[in-house]
Amino acid sequence: MSRGGRFGRYGEIKRIGRLRRSGFLSDPAARFQSLKERIRFGRKEGKGPQLRVRPVRQSDLHFVEELSGKVFEVYGPYRQWVSRWFKVDSAVTLIALHEERPVGFAMLGRFSNPAQVLFSAELLAIAVEPRKQRMGAGRLLMNEIEEIALSLGVNRLFLHTAKDNLPAQKLFRSCLFTPSELKRNFYPAGQDALLMFKDLLL
Repeated sequence: MSRGGRFGRYGEIKRIGRLRRSGFLSDPAARFQSLKERIRFGRKEGKGPQLRVRPVRQSDLHFVEELSGKVFEVYGPYRQWVSRWFKVDSAVTLIALHEERPVGFAMLGRFSNPAQVLFSAELLAIAVEPRKQRMGAGRLLMNEIEEIALSLGVNRLFLHTAKDNLPAQKLFRSCLFTPSELKRNFYPAGQDALLMFKDLLL
């Protein structure tokens, strides 16, 4: 989950500022095409035909908002922030389905300048309904996020997760993400966050 954070030293304001300076929020088309327009991928299935991932639809907004409120509100007003990310062209959202019903989502944001040697993207958020966890939805979402990043030429993926969110850290480590830095008081509610990254082979 991306930083929501306090104003000033940490926080959502600083992250949005980086997006704005990179050109994403002010005029994303001036630097490169919308991520949503560039992504091309098909049906991705999990361990069985009951689990798959698809691109987001506008009708998924309510589900994404509700799940964000359920699993992220302990850290800050993520229902509102995730809703905002959902609507911008500088983020891509995927939906995990179980028996054709939404059970999870993941968001990828790309905000570094693609002209830089290290072209990075951030996993802004990933969440699965608590009652549908341990079914492979989280891993399937992570795999597809990585495929999209590779298709866009991203060199490094990074993410932030709460220091005490051990299940999430277990998933990220299993996907070969490496802990990089502990950030104190990272979230609005005061929790510490662990920065993790993965270098992709292009």
